[in-house]
Amino acid sequence: MKPKLVTSALITHGCKVLLIKRKKAPEVNKWSFPGGVGSFEKFADPKLAVQDEVKFDLGVDFNVDSFYTYSFFVNQNEPSIVLHYTGGISGVPEPNPTEVIEWKFISEEDLDEMSEEDFAFDHYEILKKYFNGIPKMGVPYPISS
Repeated sequence: MKPKLVTSALITHGCKVLLIKRKKAPEVNKWSFPGGVGSFEKFADPKLAVQDEVKFDLGVDFNVDSFYTYSFFVNQNEPSIVLHYTGGISGVPEPNPTEVIEWKFISEEDLDEMSEEDFAFDHYEILKKYFNGIPKMGVPYPISS
């Protein structure tokens, strides 16, 4: 079976990362990074696809800083390759009510109070990896206006 290509956004603000609570299957009511598969129907470039996904999910512009990592996982017998990008956003999120229940920025300390079961897909592990790699004084990815 051919894997799906998926994008995700690690939207950062200082030492925090934005998460959304999913409203749609799969992984309903779980925390995840904004992103998805649909924008590859419009854009071949993953950077443009992730920006479009963030705009669709949160109604804000995603300013891509860099490619962070990729992950591979199988969900509901469908293999997926996920391209994770880091960056900031312009404006205040206004979530798409068909996609997102709520959103919040979390810190490494907040993550320590959560469990892997709270997260969709492999996003808990990606987030742990991200927090383990950032300087404790923070990363300069401010929300710009």
